Amino acid sequence: MQRNLEQTLELIKGLHFDGFKNGGPGYCVLGSLAVRDALRLLGFDAQVKSVACEIKAAAGEPSIGLHALCVGMNKLIGDPYHGKDWDGHLIVTVPGYIIDPSMSSMRRDAWDWVPPTAVVRRQPKIVHTLPTLHGKLPVIARWREDLPDRDNYKFEAVWASYNANQGWRNGPDYRDVSRRRALARDIVDEIEKLSE
Repeated sequence: MQRNLEQTLELIKGLHFDGFKNGGPGYCVLGSLAVRDALRLLGFDAQVKSVACEIKAAAGEPSIGLHALCVGMNKLIGDPYHGKDWDGHLIVTVPGYIIDPSMSSMRRDAWDWVPPTAVVRRQPKIVHTLPTLHGKLPVIARWREDLPDRDNYKFEAVWASYNANQGWRNGPDYRDVSRRRALARDIVDEIEKLSE
């Protein structure tokens, strides 16, 4: 059966991957690798990519920040990371889109409406950068929502390329291929079930 990428991405957007690691450390690595593998099983060109992600929301007139979250950026913003796991963020890329299967673990009260998995169009060319202490990172995807009926609410999430951060390859979520394959197969089964 010939699959349409956009239709498949719409199905993926509704899938909830919290069961992978209950949203804990390493969740994005296992989730992204499993989604990549599932998309490949379905015949799509999918890759994983190390990124830095910044999410923020504001509301009111004048605009007041409600919350901001930086993921995979500790070293880049001068905030030392003391955890035992990788300080980074991993997503999936397919032609024209990025997929972040860990959106539900990044959900906050200020953006409690976001889907469990973010599917965002890639920018066709780099027009924005994410400033850090170590220079500017090229933004590969940007998601903005303006909701004037919610007190001029504004939401923005950006994913910036951070290729130098490849520590995810050293963790158990990368090395345990059997676990990842089982999850990829579960994702494929769910997509096929939803496609019927």
